[in-house]
Amino acid sequence: MEFATQMFIKNPKGALYRFSGDGKYLAVIERTECNDYVAVLSTRTWKLTSHFKLPTIDAAGFEWSPSNLELCIWDHMFEHRLYIYSLDGSLLFTHEIKKPISMGLQCVAWSPCGQYIALGTHTHYLYLINRTNRKVAGEMLIPESVSGKEVQYYREEHNVITGNTLVERLQSQPEHKFQVVTDDNIEMKFSEIVVKKKTTKTNDNVKEKRVKRYGITGIKWSHDSSHLAVLDASIPNTISVWNIADKDITAVLEFVHNPKTFAWHPQLLRLIIASGDNNVSMWEYDGCWIIELPAECSVNVNHTTWSNDGNALLLSAKDNFCIGFLE
Repeated sequence: MEFATQMFIKNPKGALYRFSGDGKYLAVIERTECNDYVAVLSTRTWKLTSHFKLPTIDAAGFEWSPSNLELCIWDHMFEHRLYIYSLDGSLLFTHEIKKPISMGLQCVAWSPCGQYIALGTHTHYLYLINRTNRKVAGEMLIPESVSGKEVQYYREEHNVITGNTLVERLQSQPEHKFQVVTDDNIEMKFSEIVVKKKTTKTNDNVKEKRVKRYGITGIKWSHDSSHLAVLDASIPNTISVWNIADKDITAVLEFVHNPKTFAWHPQLLRLIIASGDNNVSMWEYDGCWIIELPAECSVNVNHTTWSNDGNALLLSAKDNFCIGFLE
């Protein structure tokens, strides 16, 4: 910090604030008298650049464009609309999903090339919006089953150490790898996930709230905008990789434990996934591997970040972290 100054932003709406990719602006969604507003501030002067009202009923999130000149804002779960605004508050266009779905958008991701916006819904549909012509470029549905002969299907296997005697157990090596599944009909096991959250009304009265989660909750674009990695909360132990040109699944990765985070390499078609264990998984077109962390590195990885050149990978947990280098 260069200066010991403070600035307060009034009426921020939860965690709906985000810096632009170049770090020049901070956008904040505010809530005042049942209306949503966007405040855009310059990080150089910390002065208000623009402030405008939204037509949303209850804004659920927003994303910066790759050019850092536009904002994509979407409405709450019972609406199917998203809005594209310039930084001066001009509404560039509005898109509404015409196909009737029971619930609205859950997550949105803008492609690095800026041409496509991916929309994930509660009903397992994935939509692609072409930013140039403002039309739907693709509609994809997480399937109930896939064929291992048409799709790369990798299933994580973690066999425990076996043996009747201590010597046998010491000589036995646990197998931790991915098995290639080639069955004709591999079922995608959908389920309704219940997340337990503790809510406190008083210091002595702690209640547990059960929240149901389902549908697409995570979307990540590859560096060249050619592929999408998708996480669906109804199949929380599975990551699906989609080819944008074919509008079809390329690979399915099934894990023993639910993935906590996943991230694409900034320059290669390489996906890294972590499930809160002392290892990470890596997918490429050539295969899928498990990378065990050194014994002295006791990090149960739940967050990953690539360096800009892709030569290093930050692996972090709640209380510690390590940096890995891939050769």
